[in-house]
Formats: sequence, C-alpha cells, structure tokens
Amino acid sequence: MQVEIYSSFVRDSKKLTPTIKADIANAISLMQNAKTFSEIHDIKTLQGGKKAKNAYRMRIGDYRICFYFRNEIIALVRVLPRKEVYRVFP
Repeated sequence: MQVEIYSSFVRDSKKLTPTIKADIANAISLMQNAKTFSEIHDIKTLQGGKKAKNAYRMRIGDYRICFYFRNEIIALVRVLPRKEVYRVFP
C-alpha cells in the first residue's frame, strides 16, 4: 500500500526515543508491504462523527500512530502518547 507521511508526523517522531522510533519504522514497513488493509494488525477505527471518518489508530506500546485511510492510501498524521493523542486527533 502507498504511505504518505505528514509533516506533523515527522515533527512528533523527532521527539521519540530510539526504541520507539524503531518500532514505528517497523510498523510503517508493515503498512507498506501489506496488500490489503486487513493484513495490518493492532488497528482500530476512531469514533467522533464526520471528523473521524476514515480515521484509524495503531498501537505501539504507550504511543499511538494516527492515520487516515482513503483510496488505498495510508496518510500518517500524528504519533503521540496515548494520553495526549485523542486531544489533537482527529
């Protein structure tokens, strides 16, 4: 699948520890190598009305990768700790 990375995702990832960065890199490669959306594990749909349409999150330890899935493209938007992420995404 095609993966797009937003600048907010890059900005958030610069603040992370090397071990979390490695886990996130593995998750991104898993997304890129997946042929269908159902092959990607630990994904949940976000709720919240129109803002959360096509919004998903992937769990990486205490962090969450938040992204949109539209037209076979995964757009990585944010990566933040669990207690902060739902305040800013979607």
